Amino acid sequence: MSVDLEQLQELIDRELFEEAWDWIQDNEASFQNDSIYFYLKAYTCFRMEWMEEAIVAFQASIKLDPTNCAAYSDLGYLLLTQERWDEAEFFIKKVFSMNPHDPLGIERLGLLHYAMGELEEARESFLVLFKLGKGSPRIHNYLGEILHQLGEFEKALFYFDQCLKTSPEFFEANLGKAQVLEDMGKFLEAIDCYQKMIPNLEEEEDLIDVLMSLASCQYKMGQLERAHGTYRKVLQLIPDDPTVLNNMGLMYLESGRLDAAQSYLSQSLKIEETFEALFNLGRCHLQNSRLRLARSSFRGALKLASDMDEMSQSYYQLGRVLLELNKNSLAYENLKKSLDLKGDSVDIFLLYLESAHRCDRIQEALNILQKVRPKNINLFHSLFLFYMGRGEFEEALKTVNRGLKKFKDLAVLYYYRASIYSLMGKFKLAIRNLKSAVEGDAKYIQMARSNACFKSMVDTVEFEKLLCSNSNKH
Repeated sequence: MSVDLEQLQELIDRELFEEAWDWIQDNEASFQNDSIYFYLKAYTCFRMEWMEEAIVAFQASIKLDPTNCAAYSDLGYLLLTQERWDEAEFFIKKVFSMNPHDPLGIERLGLLHYAMGELEEARESFLVLFKLGKGSPRIHNYLGEILHQLGEFEKALFYFDQCLKTSPEFFEANLGKAQVLEDMGKFLEAIDCYQKMIPNLEEEEDLIDVLMSLASCQYKMGQLERAHGTYRKVLQLIPDDPTVLNNMGLMYLESGRLDAAQSYLSQSLKIEETFEALFNLGRCHLQNSRLRLARSSFRGALKLASDMDEMSQSYYQLGRVLLELNKNSLAYENLKKSLDLKGDSVDIFLLYLESAHRCDRIQEALNILQKVRPKNINLFHSLFLFYMGRGEFEEALKTVNRGLKKFKDLAVLYYYRASIYSLMGKFKLAIRNLKSAVEGDAKYIQMARSNACFKSMVDTVEFEKLLCSNSNKH
């Protein structure tokens, strides 16, 4: 590097980027064939958030020196921050091919996988850094985030704790640890983590994130008034924020305080019409039996739905409202649309069958459900409940048998089959299947004692033997 460029490097090292930019402009004519000059220019543009200028300068640096690994790496990272995945992948993998042991290149390859949702690949990349002795609190935090998303909560906590041992104020790791504890149902520990973070937060955006998470956790703990107070603190920071108002409305909706829910949801919608607020307001109106208002809200939500799941949920709720209004054919069509959009909950399947029953279209609906792919366990649950409710035990048995072909050894299906055999008076077969269910999950023996389907056999010697056998194991 020339003496002149060392002056530029010093300005960059001191983070005097405006002065660095003045230097770049004043000396541009002298360095048109210098790869390092364009690299430093690109880095300066990147730090000043002039992304397109940075990209052009990185490309110029690479053109003058195709072996400039740093330029490939930084250009790949810049493109990654701009969510230009394919271009980022090209440059980051180019760095990896040029120097497979470069720690920064490996880290950015991990970030690329992480950003693209390739969590297992991201984990492997970050773990390589520890093998190379290049681990850091930042890498511990990334691994904690990835393992959280993979549902490996204990391992996620381990990596967050490793990060916090050396960097106790690391915001993302503190927040991540609290969120893992919350997802594990350890609400008191999570609340404690959130509350300990608050005094140390300097950025308002970070404070808002923590307060929102704290309010949600307090609500899950049943601390409704505390959650309300926490949300009010958020509103002091961002008055009339539609997301906060929607969250407060949802909180009161799910706790059954419908007037308060409607008030907050209406306030949210006055500021901005969103899918979430319209959908929740529709639920509120439906619970209040304000059916036409509910229908209007769900129609509005449907127009704002951004994905198949939101559309499916909107059609399902419209189906519910239409059934309440005795518009059975319309309800059937809306519920079918919900299924067509991959709605696959037990509630959707059962309500669809109910609407079909009211329209005398049961066989048509059953034929459609037979074509559902993939057949998840909820479909078998729904068909079992449907046939049992109609007293069609043979059809219920066929459904459970088909379910067991797909979900071998699933305890609940053996429990269902036992209940059918009990109602059919085939107690020997009922006991055999109930035993299989209990071997899978011991709760089913107690469930059977209070289930009316087993009323005729709970006093039999065989049932008592099964009960005693299970008691002895525990």
